[in-house]
Amino acid sequence: MHRFFVNVACIEPGQTVALGRDESHHLATVLRLKHGEQVLLFNNSGKQYRGEIATVSSCSSIVRILKEERIAVEAARLVILCPALTKHTAMDLIVEKAVELGVAQIRPFFSKRTIIRFKTGAPRLSRWQKIILAATKQCGRTRLADIHAPVCFEAMIKTLPADAIKVLLWEKSQGKLLSTFLRENVPVSASQPLVLAIGPEGGFEESEVQYAVEQGFHLVSCGKRILRSETAVLAALATTMAHISEI
Repeated sequence: MHRFFVNVACIEPGQTVALGRDESHHLATVLRLKHGEQVLLFNNSGKQYRGEIATVSSCSSIVRILKEERIAVEAARLVILCPALTKHTAMDLIVEKAVELGVAQIRPFFSKRTIIRFKTGAPRLSRWQKIILAATKQCGRTRLADIHAPVCFEAMIKTLPADAIKVLLWEKSQGKLLSTFLRENVPVSASQPLVLAIGPEGGFEESEVQYAVEQGFHLVSCGKRILRSETAVLAALATTMAHISEI
């Protein structure tokens, strides 16, 4: 069944809800859904609603809410992904797959060896938000991941939750594998946020790694081989989500 996002804070059975312009266009023009067909709605509250199309319009389709459907698809633990900026296609992939794997926040950054620099983050941020919405609808999540505008590495670190367990993947790390670190230091039932920082294609400079360690980061490895940034993100997320029983 097709799913749509509605920017409505409170939804009750029997209520009618108007879809926004983009979602209405998708319903009416792309999917060509008809009056009386049922759809699923979510509003970033962690809930999902079954509804029936009352009015079809490419500008503002109306859905009548039939019932609330309680589903548990969101990760029980806050996972924050901090990826260095990569080339556009790779970054789009990182954002999409992070959503599918259950990440709650994405905080991109640029470091000293980052190749990609945005003159303005607004167009890319808007694109990432659209990717997040599409991925959320596809994978069945009920909350949109929060993505921040790119900032420098040091500034990004300063915005992280004080109580988070912070992990940095570094190709020169002599530390433990990420899987071993999680098993020995992160109880599955713990509630602390988890932060995963992955560097750019050229890797972190040692001064950046030292700063991260001073700010409480643990250095880990994803294995013997040097991975591309997007591959490292997927490997780290899959390992982390498996550890906390999300996949």
